[in-house]
Amino acid sequence: MKAGAPLLGVFGGTFDPIHQGHLCTARVVSKRLQLDRLHIIPAVRPPLKPATGADSEQRLQMLQLALTEYHEFYLDLCEYRRTGPSYTTTTLRNLRQRYPQHHLVLIIGADTFAGLSDWHQHKALSKLTHLAVMSRRSTPTPTLLTEGFTAINREQLKQQNTGGLLAVEVPSPDISSTFIRAGITTGKDVSSMLCPAVWDYIQQHRLYGCNAIGSGPPEKPVSEQAPEVTATGARRLE
Repeated sequence: MKAGAPLLGVFGGTFDPIHQGHLCTARVVSKRLQLDRLHIIPAVRPPLKPATGADSEQRLQMLQLALTEYHEFYLDLCEYRRTGPSYTTTTLRNLRQRYPQHHLVLIIGADTFAGLSDWHQHKALSKLTHLAVMSRRSTPTPTLLTEGFTAINREQLKQQNTGGLLAVEVPSPDISSTFIRAGITTGKDVSSMLCPAVWDYIQQHRLYGCNAIGSGPPEKPVSEQAPEVTATGARRLE
């Protein structure tokens, strides 16, 4: 069997704020699917999500802080620089033009997968990408094979161009940005769910109703930033 095409993982979101669950998920999925690249793509504001406490620039700053030690990821600003609504199909077409030799793997959660039919041009997705649906042991494995997707295994990702669907069990902590924002607003200590630098940033800028909660994040060693990288350890793509 041929080696197949290189794989490019697409992990997008508002990251409002980025937390340990995001980072754990990205690393686990990248390793289990043996991705050649993983692009973390912040959206200015997805059409189906309302505005919250952090603006686009603040969310980008937090991403850069969180990714300082993650040199294997690419911080892709293709959606951040785009004007108008941020649609996944537009992003996938952009990536296919920039990386024509790669097979794309869109990484989404089980809840997002369940609402796939609400997406803009959702029927076009199977012609643009594979889908990797994150699941936990406590949640059912996705089995919906509609909208042009068929069940495949990891090896077939490299052989089949698009339209494959597979579930990836992710033992990530049960953390959500919504829970973190609510916890900060009500004065709970959510520092363990965030990178220390991100927690510091939230306190400094009083985001999400933060009133400088007394307990800070646990002390952790901070690796030196790679000299060839500016602002973040992840390689930044404008």
